[in-house]
Amino acid sequence: MNPQPSLSVPPSGFDPAFTLNVMIPLAEAAYAVMQNPGANPPLPAGFQQTAVLQADETQRATLLGQPSSPKARVVAVLLRDSGVFGLIGNNPASKTAFVSFRGTQSPGEWLEDFDALFEPYEFVRGGGSAHQGFQSVCAALRDSVRAGLAKAVVGCNRLLVTGHSLGAALAVIAAADIAKNLAPGFTPEVITFAGPASGLPDFAHFFDSLIPSCYRVVNQWDIVPRVPLQIPFGFFQHAGTEKRIDGGFADVKNAHSLSQSYVPGLRKLL
Repeated sequence: MNPQPSLSVPPSGFDPAFTLNVMIPLAEAAYAVMQNPGANPPLPAGFQQTAVLQADETQRATLLGQPSSPKARVVAVLLRDSGVFGLIGNNPASKTAFVSFRGTQSPGEWLEDFDALFEPYEFVRGGGSAHQGFQSVCAALRDSVRAGLAKAVVGCNRLLVTGHSLGAALAVIAAADIAKNLAPGFTPEVITFAGPASGLPDFAHFFDSLIPSCYRVVNQWDIVPRVPLQIPFGFFQHAGTEKRIDGGFADVKNAHSLSQSYVPGLRKLL
């Protein structure tokens, strides 16, 4: 029998045990810190929070004040409840820093209004076209990501980026900016859960050339990773490598849930 991999050090390639025991708790912590920013959320052994991801309040107010439109409704789902979007931290023993973005636990009504608007990726010239709404939210978080990483990466040589649901899309858009601008010298290792596509094929190709380790964990019954409409029937295309699991549930809410579907689905791979 092969030995159990260390759960404090990111393994090479996709590892279900590391994903289940480290990346899932980091993704869950992004929701916990939104609900109680002043408390330290549960984290995997050895990991600590060093900063909260906070949207710039001026940019947040501007985005929330947009006239009603599909873009405005999707952005509002992310911004209206809280300007807190997750957390940044590290594991000093394994020299691993992390960034975790929250999304929405339930797809709710935003799926009905989900748009396919795109614009040039604004953080790196020649980066293709990204989803307009996700990019707007990432822009509001950019200063917080930069400041948080400046502290978290000290003494580290690896950087993990994760997120669930709409937070998974934010993780992808932010990861390219992190690699090029916000934490030079670090190439993020990305594992996301239940995320929609973040951009057009040109952005996906740019991302994949920049960040070679990106795994998208997808419950085969979850409809969120199928939006916006993707090639060959639409414009958008996922970045990274899909890791499909069978987390069960035909209903939208449970099929999208980390605890109800993604945890059981990953356990089946062990």
